[in-house]
Amino acid sequence: MLNVLGRGSFGAVMMVRYKQDGRIFAIKILKKSAMDATDMQNAMEERQILQRVKHPYVSSLVFAFQTSERLYLGKCPCFLSASLSSSPRCLGMKFYAAGDLFYHLNQKGGGLPLADARLYAAELVLAISYLHSLNILYRDLK
Repeated sequence: MLNVLGRGSFGAVMMVRYKQDGRIFAIKILKKSAMDATDMQNAMEERQILQRVKHPYVSSLVFAFQTSERLYLGKCPCFLSASLSSSPRCLGMKFYAAGDLFYHLNQKGGGLPLADARLYAAELVLAISYLHSLNILYRDLK
């Protein structure tokens, strides 16, 4: 693990390096002890959704696995059984080194040049439209 990218009520998102080839990923690590049955089901649904999405403006799942204490969502070539008791409980996504929109807004003093704002808005509309075409509602847009 290289760096903490963010923290939430169930765990953290970390920047990690795949030892075999040096690729960088973001991995969401969730503490099972902090989650109830509904939270676990939501994590499983998130994994299933991220496996389905393939779009240049939507981060896709790379790997998923679990331990007795944690769920991991990242990206790797192998997935475990689909049953709830033994299914992957970790999400790993591609790491985008350029940062998120919030980072860029802060770097520019809270605003963006109009051309950049138009570009990001268009990319966001394309990403949300793609998700809607799959009947996916994204509820955590920031």
